[in-house]
Amino acid sequence: MSRLSEISISDLLLDPGNARLGDQQPGQQATVHALASQQGRRLVKLAENIIANGLDPAQLFTVIATSDKKRGYVVLEGNRRTLALKALETPTIVQSALPAGEFKKLLTLAERFADHPSNPCNACCTTLPRKLRPSTS
Repeated sequence: MSRLSEISISDLLLDPGNARLGDQQPGQQATVHALASQQGRRLVKLAENIIANGLDPAQLFTVIATSDKKRGYVVLEGNRRTLALKALETPTIVQSALPAGEFKKLLTLAERFADHPSNPCNACCTTLPRKLRPSTS
């Protein structure tokens, strides 16, 4: 049975098997780089939209708890929003994947995000049991 949870953005992990990326990525750093490279300017526009309008409460993140000892959640739906939020918190995670001009825009947005009183530290997520994880074949 799924449940609604408020989960810290820092506890969300991008899905290395995200179909949008084609191939399974070997880890978080590779997943971040692949998705940021693929999204480019759209990632920066999404970050800008999050600052201007916040997260859409009708579009919940769908996550599944990891099985390792360090508590985390793999994002099954909402990887681009997750990456945009993580990039707003720590822009350097996507620096090597973005053109210089887009990275400069992201740095400016990150400053606004840090000063914004309603920036989301948590995301409202639908948490699925691990046994319900969809196959990524």
